[in-house]
Amino acid sequence: MGRVRANFVDGEVDDDPLGSGASTLNSPGLEDLPVVDGGDPDEFAVLVLDPMGGDPEVVHVTDHAADSSSATISRGEEGTSAQEWPQGTLWRHGLTAAELDELLTEASAGATYQLQRMVDVTHPDYGAEGDGSTDDTEAIQSAIDAADGRPVWFPPGTYRVTDTVTLPSNTTLDLAPDAVIDGTEAPKTGMLGDGLLQSEGDLTDTTDITAAVEPGDLTVDLADASPFSFGDFIFLQCDIMWRTNMPMQGETHTVVSVDGNTVQLREHVWGRYPTDENPKASKLDPITNVSVRGAGKIIGDPDPGETQEDAQSAVVFKNSANVMVEDVTFEGWTGRAICADRTMHLRVAGVHWAQMRGIDNTGGAGVAFQNGAQWGSVAGCTGDDVRHLVDNGGDSSDYGWSRFVTVTGCTVYGGRAAGLSMHGAGEFFVYEGNTISVSDESGHGIFIRGINVTLDGNIVYGGAGYGLLCEPDNGEKASYTIANNDIYPADGGEGIMIRCSQDIGDAEEPLTNVVVTGNTVRSQAFRVLTLQSRHGRAIRRGAISGNIVESPPDTEIWTGIFLIADEPSEGDLVEHIAITGNSVTVPDGRGIRSDNVQDCWVDGNLIVARDGEHLHGDWGSADIGDNREIDG
Repeated sequence: MGRVRANFVDGEVDDDPLGSGASTLNSPGLEDLPVVDGGDPDEFAVLVLDPMGGDPEVVHVTDHAADSSSATISRGEEGTSAQEWPQGTLWRHGLTAAELDELLTEASAGATYQLQRMVDVTHPDYGAEGDGSTDDTEAIQSAIDAADGRPVWFPPGTYRVTDTVTLPSNTTLDLAPDAVIDGTEAPKTGMLGDGLLQSEGDLTDTTDITAAVEPGDLTVDLADASPFSFGDFIFLQCDIMWRTNMPMQGETHTVVSVDGNTVQLREHVWGRYPTDENPKASKLDPITNVSVRGAGKIIGDPDPGETQEDAQSAVVFKNSANVMVEDVTFEGWTGRAICADRTMHLRVAGVHWAQMRGIDNTGGAGVAFQNGAQWGSVAGCTGDDVRHLVDNGGDSSDYGWSRFVTVTGCTVYGGRAAGLSMHGAGEFFVYEGNTISVSDESGHGIFIRGINVTLDGNIVYGGAGYGLLCEPDNGEKASYTIANNDIYPADGGEGIMIRCSQDIGDAEEPLTNVVVTGNTVRSQAFRVLTLQSRHGRAIRRGAISGNIVESPPDTEIWTGIFLIADEPSEGDLVEHIAITGNSVTVPDGRGIRSDNVQDCWVDGNLIVARDGEHLHGDWGSADIGDNREIDG
């Protein structure tokens, strides 16, 4: 849409239906129209839109008194029809003739229009220039502060922003297709610092947790629960992350009820909060209902420095809820293009990221969920030359757990690291229908360190490490469902690896309920599909079924499917795994191999492998059924 200098005004036909012979338009929103006395129809044109999706009509305001909710109009202009408009018809004004022509063309193609009053950042009241050289930071902030819930419109132009712009509740930024927010001079706030655009709520009413909280608990005892009530967000934290001895950032929950000083939660607690580690609970008062949308761009500096402290982030939602980013293009951000930090209900759709390369082998994430972020959705997005399209937390102690996130229908090409990554602790993530293409020098196609994760229908190309690496460092109630994926790593890269992560001290919970089914996995490296118990953590209960596991001929592959417990004397164990109905083709390697496994079932597999090595290793108490063995 072209440049719009006047505010848009919303309204309805709130009296009698606007019939084909009517000459008066009635609506409370007309009070904002200027005085018109035989006005220029090109200047005071009105586009009437059918809320049921019918064709629009152009009318012109010919008379309007100051502050009046009624206006005299002319109808049936050339190229339009004077239709009967029912009560509830919507309209807006402030458009030039050329803009009306463009809108009518779009309308005939089924376009949807924003029918609220909008604040134009270039309006003289605010003064953004959009010329690429003027610092528009203060003007944009002024427009946002004045919007009072109205969308803030960025017409085509380049808006130079040099400091953080704060987004209060009920803020919507609308970027025109040729609008660019230039943040290349934004503050270098580091990987965890403020964003160019930032919403940030408050943590208040911090009180002690008086009784130990265990994973799975639904209640928390507090020293003072009086600030909390139904529907509030409560944030739990303590000094030590009990699994990794790193500072704990905690998790966010919703309050269901309060009984005395006991708070009941809607979701079970993920972590452990011992009383000797200074556990606390705080009330989270979020910024809400913030959107950044439109076909414009938000650009950063792709090379701001050499250390992580030099990183820049674009849009940071911290202590926020009900936020959205849609259809925007992000380029050149070394930290996070979009970050949900202790934020609930983030929706990201139709976004494109480019040149997100990070700094010092970290950062460069299109979307990052961290510090108790929950209920997120990333859909239909694309990334070109990015380290991670979506990440959860990271290796830093400042990250925390996130939950209930879906990533669907996204595409990564030219990925520089794991296209989809889950560095930090989290659970209940779903990755479905994504296509990941990473460079042959990168680590992994998909890297998962959280638990209770589903990966379904994804396609992975490239990666010198693993096509898919699942390595939970959490353990408690961990499970994976890996189904219907196509995994094709680069030369030297392995296919699917599911293994227990580093030593986690006293926590020796097993990895349980691992389902790997219906996947096509091809590798030219050491192993194609592996389950590995290590660091005293067993892998129990699972199924490997209906997969196509293969390596090309004349490839020095070691094993097609490999089950291994590294150190049985230290508690490593793989047991109760059903391996059924797989097609394993490794002509120059071992078909299905076991090392220190117990009570498994192997049946109905077609195995093409080296002569005599179709079922290799010590199967112990495993039940070996009827498998078809063919020499490679």
